[in-house]
Amino acid sequence: MNALIRTNFDQWLELGGGADHDLSGSGVVDEAFDLVNLQMGSGEVIYGMPFGKYNDTVGSIALRRRVGQLLQCKEDEVLITYGATEALGLYFLTGLQRRRKVVVVTPTFHTLVDIPAFLGFEVLRVGMDVCCPSGLDLEKIEKYVGSDTLCIVVTIPNNPTGFAIGEHDVLGLINIASKQGCDILVDETYRFIDWEGKCRRVLDMLDSYELTLGAGSLCKTFGAPGLRIGWLRGRRDVISAAHETKNLFTFSVPSVLDAMALHILSKHENIIRLWKDKVIENFEIFSEWAYRSASCETMTKPDGGVTVFPKLAPMNGRIAEHLLLAERILVTPGRFFDHPMHVRINLAVPGEQLIRCLESIDVVHRSSPSVRTC
Repeated sequence: MNALIRTNFDQWLELGGGADHDLSGSGVVDEAFDLVNLQMGSGEVIYGMPFGKYNDTVGSIALRRRVGQLLQCKEDEVLITYGATEALGLYFLTGLQRRRKVVVVTPTFHTLVDIPAFLGFEVLRVGMDVCCPSGLDLEKIEKYVGSDTLCIVVTIPNNPTGFAIGEHDVLGLINIASKQGCDILVDETYRFIDWEGKCRRVLDMLDSYELTLGAGSLCKTFGAPGLRIGWLRGRRDVISAAHETKNLFTFSVPSVLDAMALHILSKHENIIRLWKDKVIENFEIFSEWAYRSASCETMTKPDGGVTVFPKLAPMNGRIAEHLLLAERILVTPGRFFDHPMHVRINLAVPGEQLIRCLESIDVVHRSSPSVRTC
C-alpha cells in the first residue's frame, strides 16, 4: 500500500495495468477506425497518398477547413498539431515572449498546469466547486489576474467533473480578462460530447471575446489517440507564432494521419452520437446506484464529457487503492485533482463493466473498518 500511495498519476496507471476492469480513462474506447470503416488494407483513405512529400506544416487545407467548420472559425485560424498537448505547448512557449503568469481553473487535467509550470510560468490555481457547475470564485480570479497574466485557462466540459461553467461565470471571466487584455484559453477536448446543449452555449459565449483560444484533439471523444491529431485555434497572430515555433521542432503532421483525421471528422456526427448515447445511458445506471448506495455521498450530473466525479464515503484510507487491491478495479483517485474523497469514473465503457465497478465499490465500503454498523 505504501508504494501505491507514493506514486504520481502516470505511475498509478502503470500499477493498474493488470486490473481486470479499467475505468480510469477519460476518453472513449479506441475504436473509431471500426466505426467509420477505416481499414488500412481497404485503400479508402491511404491509396495514392504522396508519402514522398511533407504535409503542409500548418496541416492540410482540407483538414483545417473541416476543423474550422466544426468550431465556427476560418481555416487560417487553425493550426493542426500532434494532439492537444502540442497545441498547449506551442501556445505557452510562444506566450513566454508576452507575459509570465497563468491562472488555471481547477480541478483539471494535469498538463494544463504542468506545461506552463515547466516552461517557467507562475501558475496560480483557482478551485471550482466540484459539486456545483456555477461555482467559480470570480473574486479570487480577479485578484490573481494582472497585466502580467497571459491567460485564464478553463476546460469545457471539465475533466473530471463534466461541468460547463455557468453563464454568469462566463461573463465574469470575460470581464476580468478584458480589463487586463489577457487571453482565455479553453481546453475543448470534450466539446462534442455535449449532453443537453449547455457546453455549446457556454463555448459560444466565450468565443464572443476576441482573445479566446481553444485547444482540442481527436483523442478523447473520437477514440483515435493513436493518430495524435489535435488543433490550436484562435486569432491569426497567435496561430502564426505557434506555427513558426512548430516548424523548429515537429514541422508537419504526416499526410497519412492528416487524411485519416479528415475521414473521421467527415463522419463525426455518427461517432459522437454513438458515444453520447452510451455515456448518458451509463450515467443513468450510475445515478440509480448513487441514489441507493451508502457508498456515494454526493454526485452532480455532468453537462458533457465522458466522466463522473462522485464523492464517496470514507473507507479507512485511499478509496481507489482499495478498489485496485481488493477488486482489481482501476479508477482515477481524486487526489490527483486535489479532491481525495472523490474518484473519477469513465462512463464510456460497456455497461456491465460499469455495474461491476459500482458493485465493487459497495463491497469495499462494507468491508472497510471505518464503516460502522448498528
